[in-house]
Amino acid sequence: MSGKWYLSRDGEQHGPYDWKEVTHYVSTGNIEYSDMLWNESTGQWLQAGQIPGLFPGPMPVKKAGGKKTALIAFSVVLVLLLVGAGLFAFFGDDFFGGDDGSEESPELPGLGEYRTKDPDEAFLVDTEEWGTLPANQIAIILEDGLGDEEAQEIAASLGANIVGEIELINFYQLETNSRSAAELYSDLSREENFPGVETAMPNIPVFSRLEIEGRSCSPLNDPMYGGNGGRAYDMIGLQEAWDIIRATGVELNTTRVGVIDSSIYNQSGHQFSPELHLPDNDGRHPPGRVRTTPINSNRDLTSSLHTDSDGELELGGLGHGTAVTHVIGADPNGGTAGVAGILGENLEILVSTQGSGRYFSGTENPDNPVQWGNWTYRSLERMLEQVENGATVINLSWGPAQLGPQNQGGSDMMRKFLRIMNERHPDVVFVGAAGNSGQGIDGHNDYWGKDLPNLITVGALNHDGERAEVRDWYDQETLEQAYQQHLQAGSIDADTTFDQFVDSLQSGSNYAVPGGEVTLSASGTGVPIGVDPDGRTVTANGTSFSAPQVVAAAALIRSINPELNAADIKRILTESASREVDRDGNITEVPASMGAGVLRVDNAVLQTINEMRAGPRDAPDYPKLPPLTREDLLGMSRVTLKAELIDENPSGGGKEWLVTASIGAVSPGGGTELELRTSGQGFFSGNTKQSIAAAGGEVSWRITALDENYVVRVFRSDTGGCAMLELFLVDLTGSWVGTWVLTDSLFFHMDPEEFMAQAEANVEGDIGLEGCEEAMASLGPAIILSIIEFFKSIQGVEVPLSMELTQQGLSGIYNGWLLIHLDQVVDDGSIEAAEKQYFTAVLEGSTLKIVIAEDDFITYFNGNVVSPDYLTGTFSTPVEIGNLMSGTWSAYRLGDE
Repeated sequence: MSGKWYLSRDGEQHGPYDWKEVTHYVSTGNIEYSDMLWNESTGQWLQAGQIPGLFPGPMPVKKAGGKKTALIAFSVVLVLLLVGAGLFAFFGDDFFGGDDGSEESPELPGLGEYRTKDPDEAFLVDTEEWGTLPANQIAIILEDGLGDEEAQEIAASLGANIVGEIELINFYQLETNSRSAAELYSDLSREENFPGVETAMPNIPVFSRLEIEGRSCSPLNDPMYGGNGGRAYDMIGLQEAWDIIRATGVELNTTRVGVIDSSIYNQSGHQFSPELHLPDNDGRHPPGRVRTTPINSNRDLTSSLHTDSDGELELGGLGHGTAVTHVIGADPNGGTAGVAGILGENLEILVSTQGSGRYFSGTENPDNPVQWGNWTYRSLERMLEQVENGATVINLSWGPAQLGPQNQGGSDMMRKFLRIMNERHPDVVFVGAAGNSGQGIDGHNDYWGKDLPNLITVGALNHDGERAEVRDWYDQETLEQAYQQHLQAGSIDADTTFDQFVDSLQSGSNYAVPGGEVTLSASGTGVPIGVDPDGRTVTANGTSFSAPQVVAAAALIRSINPELNAADIKRILTESASREVDRDGNITEVPASMGAGVLRVDNAVLQTINEMRAGPRDAPDYPKLPPLTREDLLGMSRVTLKAELIDENPSGGGKEWLVTASIGAVSPGGGTELELRTSGQGFFSGNTKQSIAAAGGEVSWRITALDENYVVRVFRSDTGGCAMLELFLVDLTGSWVGTWVLTDSLFFHMDPEEFMAQAEANVEGDIGLEGCEEAMASLGPAIILSIIEFFKSIQGVEVPLSMELTQQGLSGIYNGWLLIHLDQVVDDGSIEAAEKQYFTAVLEGSTLKIVIAEDDFITYFNGNVVSPDYLTGTFSTPVEIGNLMSGTWSAYRLGDE
């Protein structure tokens, strides 16, 4: 293991140490299994006991019902370089059609007075429509032309005081002496009928649109974005968007984004890889980095981990607001990568807490999760505060707990607010989370979901592109526990089936119905949002984490073209969205109720750039410049890299490789230069920098790698594009033991009766089960149901596996067999010992590819060689209608007996 290591214990850090020192301290007991270590190759803190090769012996294998063990694998974190140069030098001022002579933005129009008062908890009461709220607070919105005099008259009629005002929408907050729900209803009824009152409403609680506590990801090759961890950003084309920006060298302008949420944890990440860059004591930010700025440091920041009312870490201790901010702009130089992180210092995130936010505790059941929340009146005040401080894209990942007519007053208030803001500040766009109660938005039953030019409402999709539902957000074990709790409590009928119970839960992304709008959607399932105190990846579900992806996309295109107003941004994001989601060749059409489709940041970025190049449509010389193509730009941003083993035993030791780099496209101004950078023990022949004059050209180096961690990176000078590979060839011959974990199956999402009907209707055709339709149809619903229940019973269970690998004459080619020991985790003995599945495997660099064909099905095992003695990876059995099964696996080499 190369590089320096650091030790963290009891809040103190020690080091640096080299690998020999680390292993020595382990052998002497000075470094224990639970201590945390950091190395540049990992990019994060790892528990010492989870580092392969550091402690002797394999990890214990767990039986069903035991506590799950999280295996954190080594990985090399790709560093995304923010390159300020690029093709702008080749295009010059003509790239966007020349200087338009635009002047500075006009002075910000006045927002008027705004102040509100938070409730006194002594006045909180329970209501049927809105939940817990203050009985003594009412807001009224008066008709235009009325003001303080009329408000005072109304307040006097209730014996109330005016304690808050938002001048922009003629809003007055009244405080009475009422202490019961009945008194509150009476006060509301009187005020609604008072002449000149447009709207009267209580101070409704608003909640973070978070659906479930985050959880650690599987131990894949890349702890943050390996396996399904990277699916959220694959769906929105994030890497392609960054590549397009780098390839064009487009000038980026400063953009301010606003986040109104819970307080920001000021220690997210760690000192080696901070994820948010806050101002120092002099108000300065690190140069070149995304700036995160609290509007009020004492109010908006916290140095304490976020916990719920039971003391449990909330989203790994980060809290809702920090997680949302990470998705928008976390530093993409290790750890979490924000969608707009590529903007660097051109992005400033203004953060503000809603004030006296608190965690509303329900049961542990998924239909009543613990959520962070606050009050409606304060939310309005913070929205104005953000605009006053210069935010032009504002994230709103909160709203009423449930949709319904009880939100009519708040909906009317928000509609008026947004309409006036659009008149006075047409550049400001508000992005709201659609909510997670699985209900239809009709334009009146929620604060968002309205067809307004400055409002974007974002829904949540699962990894396939379907509307996210409760089964996408909760594992089988959690749902079954909730089902049993409801049965025991008598809150559901005794004859309610498990599936009926799950279907009844108000959980899942909200969607549009007539009158309402979900503008577009993004992934809201398993979104990586940061790391917990132990350095483990935390993921989260819900529209709360779909909305900031859209906010970040808006920030990117606003940075490219600062002349865009809110309506322009909404148009570009909807026009560039995709109606289909492609997952491993399986195409899913996004439901019409989820808006224009799935967010595609790459399409939005390219459309913005091409619209700027073309100039105004009504100009006589339109288009000024022809559009750039996606293929050319991606070709200009990337490097293709390959390595061929040419000598396994050179005289100097190690292994000798021929490494070849090529490019698919060059900049209009000419060729490019490729630079080789290496790390690890070894040497190479050839110039470090070599030139390529045209597309398709290639250069090469002869490299001798003396250890298994020799890493090659090649950078191109014109756009900063980079490719990397590990010259990692080890002999995997031997016996291996480990675990196999089923995480998903098409059976989890299937109704047995519907499946049977589909199978019977397609006996002559093909429903993706490779000719097995007739056999499946002959089984009958009872057997199909038992199969579904069995698959569900082993979801998330670590099943022991055994594997044997034998190298053939050719390097990297293996024969082998695999055995999954399901009989060891099924207590009733219904599963007998399985037969070995034989295969041929190919080792390419550090990637092991295994294909197992059996009974007309093909299972793909894709593994990564973390060390010569540790493999980890994913498996999937794809069929035409989805994945029959998919999950993760890992294995350790057995030592000599």
